[in-house]
Amino acid sequence: MKSQLLAFLLIPVLFGCGNNSDKFVTDDNSPKDNPTSVIAPKQIYSEPSIPINILKDKDIEAARTIAFDPKERVPLTKYNNIILHHTAMSSDEDALGALKDSLFSHYLVLKTGEIVQLLDTDIVAEGSLDDSVVFESDALGVVNVKIQAIKAQLPLDHQGVHIEINYAPQKGELPNEAQLAATSKLIAYLSLKFGIKPTGLIAHATVQPCFTQVFVDPNQGDGCKFNEPAGIFFNYNTDRDDLSITKSDGLYPIVAQVRQLGAWKNEAYFNLSDKAVAELIYNRNYENAA
Repeated sequence: MKSQLLAFLLIPVLFGCGNNSDKFVTDDNSPKDNPTSVIAPKQIYSEPSIPINILKDKDIEAARTIAFDPKERVPLTKYNNIILHHTAMSSDEDALGALKDSLFSHYLVLKTGEIVQLLDTDIVAEGSLDDSVVFESDALGVVNVKIQAIKAQLPLDHQGVHIEINYAPQKGELPNEAQLAATSKLIAYLSLKFGIKPTGLIAHATVQPCFTQVFVDPNQGDGCKFNEPAGIFFNYNTDRDDLSITKSDGLYPIVAQVRQLGAWKNEAYFNLSDKAVAELIYNRNYENAA
Protein backbone atom coordinates (compact mmCIF):
# COMPACT_ATOMS: atom_id res chain seq x y z
CA MET A 1 0.00 0.00 0.00
CA LYS A 2 1.57 3.22 -1.11
CA SER A 3 0.76 6.72 0.05
CA GLN A 4 1.12 8.26 -3.39
CA LEU A 5 -1.77 6.16 -4.63
CA LEU A 6 -3.92 7.18 -1.67
CA ALA A 7 -3.87 10.90 -2.31
CA PHE A 8 -5.63 11.20 -5.66
CA LEU A 9 -9.17 10.45 -4.52
CA LEU A 10 -10.60 11.41 -1.13
CA ILE A 11 -13.60 9.80 0.51
CA PRO A 12 -15.50 11.74 3.17
CA VAL A 13 -15.33 8.94 5.74
CA LEU A 14 -14.71 10.02 9.31
CA PHE A 15 -13.62 7.74 12.12
CA GLY A 16 -14.69 9.26 15.43
CA CYS A 17 -12.90 9.18 18.74
CA GLY A 18 -13.61 6.80 21.58
CA ASN A 19 -14.31 3.11 21.48
CA ASN A 20 -15.07 1.06 18.40
CA SER A 21 -18.82 1.36 18.87
CA ASP A 22 -18.42 5.06 18.03
CA LYS A 23 -16.28 4.38 14.97
CA PHE A 24 -17.97 1.48 13.27
CA VAL A 25 -21.18 -0.45 12.87
CA THR A 26 -21.10 -4.23 13.12
CA ASP A 27 -22.06 -6.21 10.06
CA ASP A 28 -24.28 -9.12 11.07
CA ASN A 29 -23.77 -10.70 7.61
CA SER A 30 -27.51 -10.78 6.88
CA PRO A 31 -28.62 -9.82 3.35
CA LYS A 32 -30.31 -6.41 3.25
CA ASP A 33 -32.16 -4.41 0.64
CA ASN A 34 -30.64 -0.95 0.59
CA PRO A 35 -32.62 1.51 -1.55
CA THR A 36 -29.95 4.17 -1.11
CA SER A 37 -27.27 2.15 -2.88
CA VAL A 38 -26.05 3.77 -6.06
CA ILE A 39 -25.54 0.53 -7.99
CA ALA A 40 -26.62 -2.87 -6.71
CA PRO A 41 -24.56 -5.98 -7.40
CA LYS A 42 -25.80 -7.96 -10.39
CA GLN A 43 -25.70 -11.19 -8.41
CA ILE A 44 -26.84 -11.86 -4.87
CA TYR A 45 -24.45 -14.16 -3.02
CA SER A 46 -25.48 -16.27 -0.05
CA GLU A 47 -23.80 -15.61 3.28
CA PRO A 48 -21.46 -18.37 4.55
CA SER A 49 -22.19 -19.75 7.99
CA ILE A 50 -18.94 -18.44 9.44
CA PRO A 51 -19.17 -16.41 12.66
CA ILE A 52 -17.25 -13.33 11.58
CA ASN A 53 -17.37 -9.85 13.07
CA ILE A 54 -16.83 -7.16 10.43
CA LEU A 55 -16.82 -3.51 11.49
CA LYS A 56 -18.16 -1.17 8.83
CA ASP A 57 -17.61 2.53 8.62
CA LYS A 58 -20.88 4.32 9.42
CA ASP A 59 -20.56 6.46 6.29
CA ILE A 60 -19.83 3.61 3.90
CA GLU A 61 -22.66 4.83 1.63
CA ALA A 62 -20.83 8.14 1.21
CA ALA A 63 -17.79 6.22 -0.03
CA ARG A 64 -20.10 4.33 -2.37
CA THR A 65 -21.44 7.55 -3.87
CA ILE A 66 -17.92 8.84 -4.52
CA ALA A 67 -16.83 5.49 -5.98
CA PHE A 68 -19.50 5.61 -8.67
CA ASP A 69 -18.77 9.17 -9.72
CA PRO A 70 -17.97 9.51 -12.59
CA LYS A 71 -20.87 7.40 -13.73
CA GLU A 72 -18.78 5.37 -16.21
CA ARG A 73 -17.10 3.62 -13.31
CA VAL A 74 -18.38 0.05 -13.37
CA PRO A 75 -19.25 -2.13 -10.37
CA LEU A 76 -17.20 -5.16 -9.44
CA THR A 77 -19.13 -8.25 -10.49
CA LYS A 78 -16.37 -10.79 -11.20
CA TYR A 79 -14.69 -12.37 -8.19
CA ASN A 80 -11.66 -14.43 -9.22
CA ASN A 81 -9.09 -13.30 -6.67
CA ILE A 82 -8.35 -12.19 -3.14
CA ILE A 83 -5.30 -9.90 -3.16
CA LEU A 84 -3.30 -9.59 0.08
CA HIS A 85 -1.26 -6.50 1.00
CA HIS A 86 0.70 -5.22 3.95
CA THR A 87 0.31 -1.54 4.83
CA ALA A 88 3.99 -0.89 5.73
CA MET A 89 2.61 1.08 8.70
CA SER A 90 2.88 0.38 12.41
CA SER A 91 -0.03 2.34 13.85
CA ASP A 92 -3.61 1.14 13.39
CA GLU A 93 -4.73 4.76 13.62
CA ASP A 94 -2.35 5.81 10.83
CA ALA A 95 -3.44 2.92 8.62
CA LEU A 96 -7.10 3.78 9.11
CA GLY A 97 -6.38 7.43 8.47
CA ALA A 98 -4.66 6.66 5.18
CA LEU A 99 -7.04 4.02 3.87
CA LYS A 100 -10.29 5.74 4.80
CA ASP A 101 -9.40 8.55 2.38
CA SER A 102 -8.95 6.23 -0.57
CA LEU A 103 -10.56 3.59 -2.74
CA PHE A 104 -7.56 1.37 -2.20
CA SER A 105 -8.82 -1.65 -0.25
CA HIS A 106 -12.06 -3.34 0.74
CA TYR A 107 -10.84 -4.54 4.13
CA LEU A 108 -8.20 -3.64 6.71
CA VAL A 109 -7.06 -6.08 9.40
CA LEU A 110 -5.89 -4.16 12.45
CA LYS A 111 -3.29 -5.29 14.99
CA THR A 112 -6.13 -5.81 17.44
CA GLY A 113 -7.50 -8.51 15.14
CA GLU A 114 -10.48 -6.36 14.19
CA ILE A 115 -11.61 -6.41 10.56
CA VAL A 116 -12.71 -3.05 9.18
CA GLN A 117 -14.64 -2.89 5.91
CA LEU A 118 -13.90 0.34 4.05
CA LEU A 119 -15.67 -0.41 0.77
CA ASP A 120 -18.59 -2.57 -0.29
CA THR A 121 -17.33 -5.54 -2.26
CA ASP A 122 -19.11 -4.48 -5.45
CA ILE A 123 -16.91 -1.38 -5.59
CA VAL A 124 -13.65 -1.71 -7.52
CA ALA A 125 -10.77 -1.15 -5.09
CA GLU A 126 -7.66 0.36 -6.66
CA GLY A 127 -5.00 -1.66 -4.86
CA SER A 128 -3.03 -2.52 -8.00
CA LEU A 129 -2.09 -1.00 -11.32
CA ASP A 130 -4.44 -1.60 -14.24
CA ASP A 131 -1.60 -3.36 -16.07
CA SER A 132 -1.05 -5.87 -13.26
CA VAL A 133 -0.87 -9.33 -14.78
CA VAL A 134 -2.31 -12.58 -13.44
CA PHE A 135 -1.82 -15.59 -15.70
CA GLU A 136 -4.39 -18.35 -15.69
CA SER A 137 -3.43 -21.52 -13.83
CA ASP A 138 -4.84 -24.99 -13.52
CA ALA A 139 -6.60 -26.23 -10.39
CA LEU A 140 -3.27 -27.18 -8.82
CA GLY A 141 -1.68 -23.78 -9.37
CA VAL A 142 0.46 -24.65 -12.39
CA VAL A 143 0.84 -21.57 -14.58
CA ASN A 144 1.14 -22.03 -18.32
CA VAL A 145 2.66 -18.95 -19.94
CA LYS A 146 0.83 -19.83 -23.14
CA ILE A 147 -2.47 -19.23 -21.37
CA GLN A 148 -3.74 -15.73 -21.85
CA ALA A 149 -3.24 -13.48 -18.84
CA ILE A 150 -6.39 -12.38 -17.07
CA LYS A 151 -5.15 -8.84 -17.70
CA ALA A 152 -6.36 -9.22 -21.28
CA GLN A 153 -9.92 -9.65 -20.02
CA LEU A 154 -10.09 -7.31 -17.04
CA PRO A 155 -7.62 -5.41 -14.87
CA LEU A 156 -6.90 -7.28 -11.66
CA ASP A 157 -8.77 -4.74 -9.56
CA HIS A 158 -11.93 -5.40 -11.54
CA GLN A 159 -12.09 -9.02 -10.44
CA GLY A 160 -10.78 -9.20 -6.89
CA VAL A 161 -11.25 -8.28 -3.25
CA HIS A 162 -8.33 -6.46 -1.61
CA ILE A 163 -7.27 -7.06 2.00
CA GLU A 164 -4.70 -4.85 3.76
CA ILE A 165 -3.00 -6.24 6.88
CA ASN A 166 -1.50 -3.55 9.09
CA TYR A 167 2.17 -4.12 9.90
CA ALA A 168 5.54 -2.69 8.88
CA PRO A 169 8.00 -5.39 7.76
CA GLN A 170 10.69 -2.77 7.09
CA LYS A 171 10.64 -2.25 10.88
CA GLY A 172 10.88 -5.96 11.58
CA GLU A 173 7.15 -6.43 12.15
CA LEU A 174 5.12 -9.46 11.12
CA PRO A 175 1.37 -10.05 11.43
CA ASN A 176 0.48 -11.11 14.96
CA GLU A 177 -1.65 -14.11 15.96
CA ALA A 178 -4.85 -12.06 16.17
CA GLN A 179 -4.26 -10.72 12.65
CA LEU A 180 -3.50 -14.16 11.22
CA ALA A 181 -6.68 -15.58 12.76
CA ALA A 182 -8.79 -12.67 11.49
CA THR A 183 -7.23 -12.79 8.01
CA SER A 184 -7.83 -16.54 7.80
CA LYS A 185 -11.47 -16.12 8.78
CA LEU A 186 -11.94 -13.32 6.25
CA ILE A 187 -10.32 -15.33 3.45
CA ALA A 188 -12.55 -18.32 4.26
CA TYR A 189 -15.64 -16.11 4.36
CA LEU A 190 -14.89 -14.45 1.00
CA SER A 191 -13.84 -17.72 -0.64
CA LEU A 192 -17.07 -19.45 0.34
CA LYS A 193 -19.24 -16.45 -0.50
CA PHE A 194 -17.81 -15.78 -3.96
CA GLY A 195 -16.55 -19.24 -4.88
CA ILE A 196 -12.89 -18.17 -4.96
CA LYS A 197 -10.46 -21.11 -5.24
CA PRO A 198 -7.09 -21.40 -3.47
CA THR A 199 -5.39 -20.44 -6.73
CA GLY A 200 -7.23 -17.12 -6.43
CA LEU A 201 -5.27 -16.11 -3.32
CA ILE A 202 -2.76 -13.63 -4.73
CA ALA A 203 0.12 -11.73 -3.15
CA HIS A 204 0.41 -8.11 -4.27
CA ALA A 205 4.06 -8.82 -5.03
CA THR A 206 2.98 -11.50 -7.49
CA VAL A 207 1.35 -9.09 -9.91
CA GLN A 208 3.61 -6.05 -9.81
CA PRO A 209 7.34 -5.80 -10.53
CA CYS A 210 10.23 -4.78 -8.30
CA PHE A 211 11.27 -1.15 -8.04
CA THR A 212 8.85 0.39 -10.50
CA GLN A 213 8.92 4.18 -10.59
CA VAL A 214 5.38 4.24 -9.27
CA PHE A 215 6.18 2.40 -6.07
CA VAL A 216 9.68 3.48 -5.08
CA ASP A 217 9.22 5.04 -1.66
CA PRO A 218 12.42 5.34 0.42
CA ASN A 219 10.46 6.63 3.42
CA GLN A 220 8.46 3.42 3.65
CA GLY A 221 11.39 1.27 2.57
CA ASP A 222 9.04 -0.87 0.56
CA GLY A 223 9.94 -0.36 -3.09
CA CYS A 224 10.13 -4.03 -4.01
CA LYS A 225 6.78 -5.68 -4.58
CA PHE A 226 8.30 -9.16 -4.46
CA ASN A 227 7.86 -9.23 -0.69
CA GLU A 228 4.28 -8.05 -0.14
CA PRO A 229 2.71 -9.33 2.04
CA ALA A 230 6.03 -10.01 3.73
CA GLY A 231 6.19 -12.89 6.18
CA ILE A 232 3.12 -14.50 4.63
CA PHE A 233 4.14 -15.26 1.05
CA PHE A 234 7.72 -13.96 0.88
CA ASN A 235 10.54 -13.02 3.20
CA TYR A 236 11.13 -9.29 3.38
CA ASN A 237 14.13 -8.19 1.35
CA THR A 238 15.89 -5.02 2.47
CA ASP A 239 18.59 -5.14 -0.22
CA ARG A 240 17.42 -3.10 -3.20
CA ASP A 241 20.17 -4.57 -5.36
CA ASP A 242 18.98 -8.12 -4.70
CA LEU A 243 15.91 -8.94 -6.78
CA SER A 244 15.69 -12.54 -5.64
CA ILE A 245 12.66 -13.82 -3.73
CA THR A 246 12.51 -16.41 -0.98
CA LYS A 247 9.41 -18.15 0.26
CA SER A 248 8.11 -17.45 3.75
CA ASP A 249 6.33 -20.11 5.81
CA GLY A 250 3.55 -17.75 6.92
CA LEU A 251 0.96 -19.12 4.52
CA TYR A 252 0.80 -22.59 6.08
CA PRO A 253 -1.12 -21.66 9.27
CA ILE A 254 -3.47 -19.42 7.28
CA VAL A 255 -4.39 -22.20 4.86
CA ALA A 256 -4.94 -24.64 7.72
CA GLN A 257 -7.34 -22.24 9.42
CA VAL A 258 -9.16 -21.41 6.17
CA ARG A 259 -9.77 -25.10 5.51
CA GLN A 260 -10.80 -25.74 9.11
CA LEU A 261 -13.55 -23.18 8.51
CA GLY A 262 -14.81 -25.19 5.54
CA ALA A 263 -13.26 -23.50 2.49
CA TRP A 264 -11.04 -25.09 -0.20
CA LYS A 265 -12.08 -28.67 0.54
CA ASN A 266 -14.10 -29.61 -2.53
CA GLU A 267 -13.34 -30.53 -6.12
CA ALA A 268 -9.61 -30.89 -6.85
CA TYR A 269 -8.72 -30.06 -3.24
CA PHE A 270 -10.83 -32.73 -1.50
CA ASN A 271 -8.01 -35.23 -0.98
CA LEU A 272 -5.20 -32.70 -0.54
CA SER A 273 -3.63 -31.94 2.82
CA ASP A 274 -3.46 -28.40 4.18
CA LYS A 275 0.24 -28.30 3.35
CA ALA A 276 -0.39 -29.44 -0.23
CA VAL A 277 -2.99 -26.68 -0.73
CA ALA A 278 -0.55 -24.11 0.68
CA GLU A 279 2.16 -25.35 -1.68
CA LEU A 280 -0.05 -24.99 -4.74
CA ILE A 281 -0.84 -21.40 -3.70
CA TYR A 282 2.89 -20.71 -3.27
CA ASN A 283 3.66 -22.28 -6.65
CA ARG A 284 0.89 -20.38 -8.39
CA ASN A 285 2.24 -17.08 -7.06
CA TYR A 286 5.90 -17.83 -7.80
CA GLU A 287 5.24 -19.01 -11.32
CA ASN A 288 3.07 -16.00 -12.04
CA ALA A 289 5.75 -13.63 -10.73
CA ALA A 290 8.34 -15.36 -12.90
